[in-house]
Amino acid sequence: MSTRPGPAGWSGDEYDLPFPHGTPPLMIGGRLQAGWRDASFLRSPDVHSVKARHIVIASREVAIAGGGASGLAAACDPRRIMICPPTRDAAEVHPNGRCRRPGCAQLFAQVTSGS
Repeated sequence: MSTRPGPAGWSGDEYDLPFPHGTPPLMIGGRLQAGWRDASFLRSPDVHSVKARHIVIASREVAIAGGGASGLAAACDPRRIMICPPTRDAAEVHPNGRCRRPGCAQLFAQVTSGS
């Protein structure tokens, strides 16, 4: 089992991702970032149900439009969940609005515990 690289400082510019695929988490000012799923490329995105915020990581393998796209992605599924900017300090996300999938949940738990 390979380990992921450690946290990476980030300018907040979605085009400034000098990190390897899956670098978790991207941080601004030493704070984990969370963002909404980008569904703008879907034919009929769900606009009615409550959405969860995901912990943001860098991805060079987002599987949209033929795959291999790079950009912001969710820690829980960096190949299928693209994140749209702007991001927000993960500590400010209400617990009910947080993604509960393993990758994001573990990182949100670190924010809550203060580690």
